[in-house]
Amino acid sequence: MSKVFKVQATWLSGTQVESEAREFKMLLDKPKEENGTDLGPKPSEVALQALGSCLIFAYLYAANRLEVAIDGLKVNKEIEKVHNLALKASPMYDNFINPIEVTDSFFIL
Repeated sequence: MSKVFKVQATWLSGTQVESEAREFKMLLDKPKEENGTDLGPKPSEVALQALGSCLIFAYLYAANRLEVAIDGLKVNKEIEKVHNLALKASPMYDNFINPIEVTDSFFIL
């Protein structure tokens, strides 16, 4: 049986959007250099946060199944914009940089 995940995004004003998942709300915005008010992260930054969290959950799941102790996990991700022409049509990004940093007894080969 599949599970349905629901989120709701509501435009508040200017470049501010409130996003809600379950009972959690988050204010999204653009930085001032992109004509925003910088009151929250950009959606693309939140997408990277979600990606990093998903990777950590996957490693924790695998470590648990393999009975491997992990003392720490950190995901550092950076992205580069494709190019300005593409950004006019789509805010998609490319070229992920920086690998996952795993501390202590768990090694990724």
